[in-house]
Amino acid sequence: MSDSPIVKNADGFREGDVEVWYDSVKDETFQTKFVPLEPEDAKAIIAAFYQETDEAQQNRLDRLIGEIDACIQSFPAKAAFVRLSHLSPKDGALTMINKLVSLFKENLNDVQLDRAEEFVELNRAIYQLCKSQTGDEAMTFFTKSNRSVKHFQSQLKQISDETPWKMNIVVREWNEIAPEYEFRAFVYQKRMTAITHYYKFCYVRDVALQKEMYCGLMQDYYNNIADTLPDNCVLDFCILPDTKEVRVVELNPWSVHASSALFDWDKDKAVLTGDAPFEFRISDKPHADLMERISSTLAILWQTVRPLRYEEGEQIPRTEERIVYSFKWSSYKTLPFYKFSSGFVLNPASTIDWDYFLREVIPVHPRDGLERTYWENSSRFFQAIGMNIKSFQNFEKDRSPHWITTLDFIIVVECAVISHKGKRLPDYLNALLPVVLSAYQWIFDVFQHFNQPQAIKD
Repeated sequence: MSDSPIVKNADGFREGDVEVWYDSVKDETFQTKFVPLEPEDAKAIIAAFYQETDEAQQNRLDRLIGEIDACIQSFPAKAAFVRLSHLSPKDGALTMINKLVSLFKENLNDVQLDRAEEFVELNRAIYQLCKSQTGDEAMTFFTKSNRSVKHFQSQLKQISDETPWKMNIVVREWNEIAPEYEFRAFVYQKRMTAITHYYKFCYVRDVALQKEMYCGLMQDYYNNIADTLPDNCVLDFCILPDTKEVRVVELNPWSVHASSALFDWDKDKAVLTGDAPFEFRISDKPHADLMERISSTLAILWQTVRPLRYEEGEQIPRTEERIVYSFKWSSYKTLPFYKFSSGFVLNPASTIDWDYFLREVIPVHPRDGLERTYWENSSRFFQAIGMNIKSFQNFEKDRSPHWITTLDFIIVVECAVISHKGKRLPDYLNALLPVVLSAYQWIFDVFQHFNQPQAIKD
């Protein structure tokens, strides 16, 4: 399906920017305020991302923090979701591993859930992670977001008389919604042609049992607001499960760059453009192959916050094939990667300081031993390996979940050490980082139980 060109309005904002669509649905969505962002402000955020701010840049950040905080405190909820005009710093939230672990455990509340239910709780925890109650918390999302930094860098290069800088920090009042009740609708020539569950592999029993009712709620709601919307757009709804109230989350331009979730822009073109009957697609039953369906980033994140249980029908390694690591700092030289990797040259100027690496870069939570490891400076590392995931997914299918190669691990080590010391990652690493995606899982998983013969083979 052909994509729509980037269009800017009279004020210089791009099609899809919050500033373009907010007024048209102001009464149907969450209260929103805008903090102007100047090019020098963006440069200050970039510098903070790399931990290279000077005094003038820090002053700019402090001013922005104060303005954002004033917006947040003006809301009755005293909390907000922050984003930029054109995108959200959601990858910044995903670097806060410790907080995510806490939220995830809090949501579970020691209740035994099946995998589909636990996946719902993971999405809820990720949603809660995006909540900012102060300007300082909000700024953290941007200064840890590789996605935002890349956007800033791209937009800074395009500044000209013909393409002036137009960008805001968008502060939206926080609403306690359940992300499993978010849906994406496709509007073509003023007709709502299709709806899909926003989280495409998220099975929600309530939605599956009352599919027609939820579909009817959204269709009726759209008919009431259709006149205020563009002829063609991708519209995100949320439904409050207790009251069944429908709200607009955001509008996106009609574009293949907008996720189509359970639809495909090319294969389902007839449905999306209204040449085939309307469809409402959800996961009607739990996915037995859920871990293979979700993105590698999300699967790794899930493994990070809670080791997955083996479920019925899954192959479980025999007890004698599994290793339980009992670890003390005094015995770190017994770990497999130490003897295999010690002394490798990372670049002409440095070698691994293993004592420093094991003591400082990968601190272990005191209560959990090596059942869980937490990266003290996971932000830039996690953001970097989260890039270009799609190019890696097909390759990953030929490996077990625990594979690791010497090259992978050396890259992981260098990323961690450089990140910990607050220095910029070398450009050449950016091209290699997608390869370490599974190594990141291994870091958090190898100290659990794993299949020794398969690990040796890998």
